[in-house]
Amino acid sequence: MQTLPAKGHSGTQYKGSMNKQLIDMFKEGKGREDFCAHHNISEHTFTRWLKTYPDFKEAYEVAIPHAKVYYFGLARDHLIESFEGSKINTALFNRIVNVRFNLPEKKRLKIEGISRARTVEGRLKKILVAIENEEISADEASNLMNVIETCMKTKTLGELEQRLQQVEEAQHVGFDKKEFDEVPDQELKGDI
Repeated sequence: MQTLPAKGHSGTQYKGSMNKQLIDMFKEGKGREDFCAHHNISEHTFTRWLKTYPDFKEAYEVAIPHAKVYYFGLARDHLIESFEGSKINTALFNRIVNVRFNLPEKKRLKIEGISRARTVEGRLKKILVAIENEEISADEASNLMNVIETCMKTKTLGELEQRLQQVEEAQHVGFDKKEFDEVPDQELKGDI
């Protein structure tokens, strides 16, 4: 049975030869976790070594592009799916492009003044201006409009449910038709 090192001690001392091991592991597609497990160190120790040993930090910075090359190679080799005929694996393609060009997975849409727009028409105008100014793409605008439409339907549905509940409560309380006299339409016109 392997014993764990005492608290505050990694159990492995940093050696310059580890730099090449780090790069070689990343070339094989292995990552930081693999290096830590191989050397029986924690993520905290790895981070401390990056801060303490400039040559280790440089090796890590060299290793990262090697890992990217490994994964881009995998992606290129497996980009085309062949289940029920050849087609591009769009999820994988999007991920590759996002990583290669350092794009975030999810882009935050920020449209100036949209939260202050009180009406749907006002929000639409803000979205159209954002498209014209190339702040968002047409696809992003379409997705945003779907969200706004869903919110409006939800609001309308909520109002309808509230009105229905009021009608049901009124029916529950009830009234007796005998208490009311029916007034012909002609008599009502004179009172208005």
